[in-house]
Amino acid sequence: MDKGPYVARYFKGGLVADTAAVVVDISNTSGFPHNEASGVVPYALRFRVKGTAGSAGNAVLYIGIVLENDATNGTAGILAASDTVVYNQEFDSGWHDYKGGLANRGPNLSIVSGALPYASLLPTGDYTVLQNDAGNLEDTEGNTNVSAGAGDLVAILDEGTDGGTYEIEVEVVWGTP
Repeated sequence: MDKGPYVARYFKGGLVADTAAVVVDISNTSGFPHNEASGVVPYALRFRVKGTAGSAGNAVLYIGIVLENDATNGTAGILAASDTVVYNQEFDSGWHDYKGGLANRGPNLSIVSGALPYASLLPTGDYTVLQNDAGNLEDTEGNTNVSAGAGDLVAILDEGTDGGTYEIEVEVVWGTP
Protein backbone atom coordinates (compact mmCIF):
# COMPACT_ATOMS: atom_id res chain seq x y z
CA MET A 1 0.00 0.00 0.00
CA ASP A 2 1.10 3.55 -0.72
CA LYS A 3 2.82 5.20 2.28
CA GLY A 4 1.70 8.72 1.41
CA PRO A 5 2.02 11.60 1.76
CA TYR A 6 -1.62 12.26 2.60
CA VAL A 7 -3.25 15.50 3.72
CA ALA A 8 -5.92 15.98 6.38
CA ARG A 9 -7.52 19.24 7.51
CA TYR A 10 -9.94 19.90 10.36
CA PHE A 11 -11.70 23.21 10.97
CA LYS A 12 -14.45 23.96 13.47
CA GLY A 13 -15.83 27.07 15.16
CA GLY A 14 -18.23 27.62 18.04
CA LEU A 15 -16.42 25.16 20.34
CA VAL A 16 -16.93 25.44 24.10
CA ALA A 17 -15.55 23.46 27.03
CA ASP A 18 -13.14 20.55 26.61
CA THR A 19 -13.52 18.88 23.22
CA ALA A 20 -11.50 16.77 20.81
CA ALA A 21 -11.43 15.90 17.12
CA VAL A 22 -9.92 12.95 15.27
CA VAL A 23 -7.56 14.38 12.65
CA VAL A 24 -6.21 11.02 11.40
CA ASP A 25 -8.22 7.90 12.27
CA ILE A 26 -5.95 4.87 11.85
CA SER A 27 -8.86 2.41 11.98
CA ASN A 28 -10.61 4.16 9.05
CA THR A 29 -8.77 2.71 6.05
CA SER A 30 -11.30 3.92 3.47
CA GLY A 31 -11.31 7.62 4.38
CA PHE A 32 -7.64 7.58 5.37
CA PRO A 33 -5.89 5.31 2.81
CA HIS A 34 -3.35 3.29 4.76
CA ASN A 35 -2.75 -0.05 6.45
CA GLU A 36 -4.64 -0.02 9.78
CA ALA A 37 -1.77 -1.67 11.64
CA SER A 38 0.75 0.93 10.52
CA GLY A 39 0.31 4.24 12.36
CA VAL A 40 1.05 7.89 11.63
CA VAL A 41 4.27 9.54 10.45
CA PRO A 42 3.77 13.33 10.39
CA TYR A 43 5.72 15.17 7.70
CA ALA A 44 4.34 18.65 8.41
CA LEU A 45 1.80 20.12 10.81
CA ARG A 46 0.08 23.48 11.22
CA PHE A 47 -2.57 24.34 13.80
CA ARG A 48 -4.45 27.40 14.92
CA VAL A 49 -6.77 28.32 17.80
CA LYS A 50 -8.71 31.54 18.25
CA GLY A 51 -10.83 32.81 21.13
CA THR A 52 -14.00 34.09 19.43
CA ALA A 53 -16.31 34.96 22.34
CA GLY A 54 -16.55 34.98 26.12
CA SER A 55 -14.13 37.26 27.89
CA ALA A 56 -13.81 35.00 30.96
CA GLY A 57 -12.46 31.84 29.32
CA ASN A 58 -9.06 30.59 28.18
CA ALA A 59 -7.90 27.43 26.40
CA VAL A 60 -4.92 25.53 24.99
CA LEU A 61 -4.98 23.41 21.81
CA TYR A 62 -2.98 20.17 21.97
CA ILE A 63 -2.10 17.97 19.00
CA GLY A 64 -1.26 14.42 20.00
CA ILE A 65 -1.39 10.67 19.48
CA VAL A 66 -3.87 8.69 21.58
CA LEU A 67 -1.73 6.42 23.78
CA GLU A 68 -4.54 4.49 25.45
CA ASN A 69 -8.19 4.78 26.26
CA ASP A 70 -11.07 2.88 27.82
CA ALA A 71 -14.77 3.45 28.48
CA THR A 72 -13.98 6.21 31.01
CA ASN A 73 -11.16 8.34 29.54
CA GLY A 74 -7.90 8.35 27.59
CA THR A 75 -4.46 9.92 27.37
CA ALA A 76 -2.44 11.24 24.46
CA GLY A 77 1.23 11.89 23.79
CA ILE A 78 1.56 15.60 23.01
CA LEU A 79 3.27 16.36 19.71
CA ALA A 80 2.58 20.12 19.81
CA ALA A 81 0.63 22.70 21.82
CA SER A 82 -0.54 26.27 21.44
CA ASP A 83 -0.06 29.10 23.87
CA THR A 84 -3.04 29.83 26.11
CA VAL A 85 -5.56 31.95 24.21
CA VAL A 86 -8.43 34.14 25.44
CA TYR A 87 -11.14 36.13 23.70
CA ASN A 88 -9.84 38.06 20.68
CA GLN A 89 -6.48 36.25 20.76
CA GLU A 90 -5.22 33.84 18.13
CA PHE A 91 -2.33 31.37 18.10
CA ASP A 92 -1.03 30.12 14.74
CA SER A 93 1.78 27.59 14.94
CA GLY A 94 3.02 28.12 11.40
CA TRP A 95 4.20 24.98 9.62
CA HIS A 96 6.22 22.48 11.68
CA ASP A 97 8.37 20.43 9.31
CA TYR A 98 9.10 17.01 10.81
CA LYS A 99 10.92 15.57 7.80
CA GLY A 100 14.57 14.86 8.33
CA GLY A 101 17.19 12.17 8.51
CA LEU A 102 18.20 9.87 5.69
CA ALA A 103 14.66 8.77 4.83
CA ASN A 104 13.31 12.36 4.63
CA ARG A 105 10.37 11.24 6.80
CA GLY A 106 8.93 12.35 10.11
CA PRO A 107 8.84 10.50 13.44
CA ASN A 108 7.12 7.11 13.59
CA LEU A 109 4.19 7.59 15.98
CA SER A 110 2.93 3.99 15.83
CA ILE A 111 1.43 2.53 19.01
CA VAL A 112 2.68 -0.94 19.96
CA SER A 113 1.15 -2.62 23.04
CA GLY A 114 -0.11 0.72 24.36
CA ALA A 115 3.22 2.54 24.02
CA LEU A 116 5.14 4.71 21.56
CA PRO A 117 8.29 2.61 20.97
CA TYR A 118 9.78 5.03 18.41
CA ALA A 119 9.09 8.40 20.09
CA SER A 120 9.03 9.98 23.53
CA LEU A 121 6.11 12.39 23.96
CA LEU A 122 4.88 13.98 27.17
CA PRO A 123 1.53 12.36 28.05
CA THR A 124 -1.57 14.37 28.85
CA GLY A 125 -3.71 13.85 31.88
CA ASP A 126 -6.90 11.83 31.52
CA TYR A 127 -9.47 13.28 29.12
CA THR A 128 -13.03 11.98 29.14
CA VAL A 129 -13.40 13.27 25.55
CA LEU A 130 -10.96 10.51 24.49
CA GLN A 131 -12.97 7.59 25.89
CA ASN A 132 -13.08 4.75 23.39
CA ASP A 133 -16.79 4.10 23.09
CA ALA A 134 -18.32 7.57 23.24
CA GLY A 135 -18.81 7.93 19.48
CA ASN A 136 -19.21 11.69 19.86
CA LEU A 137 -16.12 13.12 18.16
CA GLU A 138 -15.90 14.62 14.69
CA ASP A 139 -13.25 13.73 12.12
CA THR A 140 -11.85 15.54 9.09
CA GLU A 141 -14.44 13.85 6.84
CA GLY A 142 -17.30 15.43 8.82
CA ASN A 143 -18.35 12.21 10.54
CA THR A 144 -19.74 13.13 13.96
CA ASN A 145 -20.02 9.68 15.54
CA VAL A 146 -16.32 8.82 15.79
CA SER A 147 -14.53 7.45 18.84
CA ALA A 148 -10.83 8.00 19.40
CA GLY A 149 -8.58 4.94 19.43
CA ALA A 150 -4.96 4.22 20.27
CA GLY A 151 -2.72 5.62 17.53
CA ASP A 152 -5.15 8.26 16.24
CA LEU A 153 -3.82 11.77 15.68
CA VAL A 154 -6.15 14.06 17.64
CA ALA A 155 -6.70 17.73 18.43
CA ILE A 156 -7.70 18.42 22.04
CA LEU A 157 -9.09 21.80 23.02
CA ASP A 158 -8.48 22.05 26.76
CA GLU A 159 -10.45 24.90 28.29
CA GLY A 160 -8.61 26.03 31.40
CA THR A 161 -11.25 28.52 32.55
CA ASP A 162 -14.87 28.16 31.44
CA GLY A 163 -16.56 30.98 29.61
CA GLY A 164 -15.04 31.04 26.13
CA THR A 165 -15.91 30.03 22.58
CA TYR A 166 -13.14 28.92 20.22
CA GLU A 167 -12.29 28.17 16.63
CA ILE A 168 -9.64 25.56 15.77
CA GLU A 169 -7.91 24.47 12.60
CA VAL A 170 -5.44 21.61 12.11
CA GLU A 171 -3.66 20.68 8.89
CA VAL A 172 -1.32 17.71 8.67
CA VAL A 173 0.70 16.16 5.87
CA TRP A 174 1.37 12.58 6.90
CA GLY A 175 2.36 9.13 5.77
CA THR A 176 2.72 5.65 7.22
CA PRO A 177 5.80 3.78 8.51
